[in-house]
Amino acid sequence: MNYAEDIRAKTQASRHDYAHMLFNIQRIQDFIKNKASDGHCQLRIFQSHPHELKDEIATQALLQWLDENGFHYSWEETFIQADKLRPRTYGKYHELVINW
Repeated sequence: MNYAEDIRAKTQASRHDYAHMLFNIQRIQDFIKNKASDGHCQLRIFQSHPHELKDEIATQALLQWLDENGFHYSWEETFIQADKLRPRTYGKYHELVINW
């Protein structure tokens, strides 16, 4: 394995771990219950790291659970800003929004 392959593997492992933490089904169940008890009917999963996580195993498991339990969801575009003082948008990724 050369250096670039090693870096790609570390990047993928980091994204895998992040998706596992972010899209943990029990954690999302708790968030949904809390939002619903406050009268809300939507939950947006805000990401602190701008990664595309749609294809991660943890993400797919959560989407399957949402489907099985009658929730609706969508992926909303989120724009990345380089600096709040210079708000030039230079990229985008998607965040999961769950509705009930």
